Amino acid sequence: MPSATDGPYGYLAPGPGPSPAGAPLDKFAHLRGVPMFRLSAASDIPYHSLRINDAAYQITKHMKMYRSVLTRWSTPTGGHAVVVVDVYQIRNPFSMGASPFQVHVNRDCRIRLGGKFDVSARRGRVWSKHFTRQPIEEVVALMDGIAIPLEVVERKEERVAPEENEAVKKRFRLWSIPA
Repeated sequence: MPSATDGPYGYLAPGPGPSPAGAPLDKFAHLRGVPMFRLSAASDIPYHSLRINDAAYQITKHMKMYRSVLTRWSTPTGGHAVVVVDVYQIRNPFSMGASPFQVHVNRDCRIRLGGKFDVSARRGRVWSKHFTRQPIEEVVALMDGIAIPLEVVERKEERVAPEENEAVKKRFRLWSIPA
């Protein structure tokens, strides 16, 4: 059942804006109005519930359940151009730690993921790595010869059955960060 925070087409509705007077300023207030990818879209919920029930059986028999992690990274407000990076990663503890991931950016740029992968990412296109054991816990924008570390804006985690993993990855490939 969609909640009051569900936006159209499976996006999350914008969160709260700037902090009230007297509270510390939100350094990511400039991104609070930018929708974020939903790990389970409203249309997936009946299918999702069915797959989770099937997966619950598999947990007791075969121990199969993944974690679906979506992290939004960005530069805080300041002198640099705003770079927004969404990283969708499946963390599979049952496959020697394999953690495939996909990346979307809001503008063409060069980024370093997890201190290991240098990527020339393009807006509207997904970049993916299918075989890696490294969780992405660091993102750096490489702009004009300067390495600008990005900070976590928001992180969402959800359990996902192996059978529904491909549907979520397909929706993420078709999605792009709104301008």
